[in-house]
Amino acid sequence: MTMIPNAALLRFPWLPLVAGVLLLAGSFTGCQQANAPLSYEVRGRVVERAGTHGLTIAHDTIPGFMPPMTMAFIARDSAEVAAVSVGDSVQFRWVLGEVAWIEAVEVVE
Repeated sequence: MTMIPNAALLRFPWLPLVAGVLLLAGSFTGCQQANAPLSYEVRGRVVERAGTHGLTIAHDTIPGFMPPMTMAFIARDSAEVAAVSVGDSVQFRWVLGEVAWIEAVEVVE
């Protein structure tokens, strides 16, 4: 069986290359959306304060992301953690983007 070349490919031999570049560029656009900040609702107990913005928290499991552990967190706004004391149980939103911070910090019973 003899293949007859597509007339468009004969006339525009660079067309497959342009189509491939456009397809690749479209996949990078999707990657940019994937880089949007992630956020997780977290619960834990404050074990240490660090300055006006920092807390070290022994947090519970973050489903689908991280096992329980003790780690440092930084509040974007010091007012978020001003009323929090060592020993308090807290819940908060942990936002992970190019930088990470906690927000919506609440003392819970």
